[in-house]
Amino acid sequence: MRTRRHFLATAAALPALAQKPNPLDRLAVLSWSFRDAFANTRAKNGWVPDTDLDIMDYPAMIADRYDIHNVEIQTMYLKQDATFIKDLRGRLDAVKSKLVSIAAEPPTAVNEALGGDDEAARANAVAVNKTWIDFCANIGCPILMINQGNLHENLAPLTESAKKLVEYGNTKKVTITAEPRGTSGRQPDRLIQVMKESGMKATPDMGNFADDVREKGLRDMLPFAAGTCHTRYNPTRFDLAKLMQITKDVGYKGLYTIEAGFSGDPYVQVQLVLDNIVKHL
Repeated sequence: MRTRRHFLATAAALPALAQKPNPLDRLAVLSWSFRDAFANTRAKNGWVPDTDLDIMDYPAMIADRYDIHNVEIQTMYLKQDATFIKDLRGRLDAVKSKLVSIAAEPPTAVNEALGGDDEAARANAVAVNKTWIDFCANIGCPILMINQGNLHENLAPLTESAKKLVEYGNTKKVTITAEPRGTSGRQPDRLIQVMKESGMKATPDMGNFADDVREKGLRDMLPFAAGTCHTRYNPTRFDLAKLMQITKDVGYKGLYTIEAGFSGDPYVQVQLVLDNIVKHL
């Protein structure tokens, strides 16, 4: 028999049930996952869609197809003009989505110059990245991930460049991050050293660490994460379940950004990564 006490207890539990977190709220999708869907980044022999993807349609596509409302976009898909910013922000707002991070991808020479000895080239690299900090501020994006290229033997120039970008970012309420890549994927401790000395934060990337330092590198870098962690599914190289457990062990509360593989249909590849992340959240 259902008593009044049972009814009241059940009714009291309903709000808690209704507020159960949606695991998809912990996910974002990186535009580079769809590089072959975009005409300007399609590989020579890459997958060809029926219709090219337009960056203006990207937020709605991610929201409609995957029910994810956080996106990260690389700068090769963006234009630094007021009309473009207004239009893209409108597209984001229309589907209640957020641009949670922008990845700066200037020419390789600019990336390498951030940590190089040539003062003029380094100053130019800092200036280029500052324009993307301005873009972030204007569109309401809280994070700019720089591309620091390969680490030089002397870390002082990169540390100084990062410090300048962090200081400028602070004036615009934009957090500066870097991910392990190239030499810093093999030596994440050196990139962490730059973070400690410059105030720069991290965008850990599970797939970018060298195999022999992946677990330790991820564990050591996560405390510096600004709010996103690039997450891949590559069972031939690493155990995603184990890496996801590391994020839990260190108390990571940020987003897991889907970075899918580049062979075949990217729409299917993104769903594959999504399913495997949710399985281990």
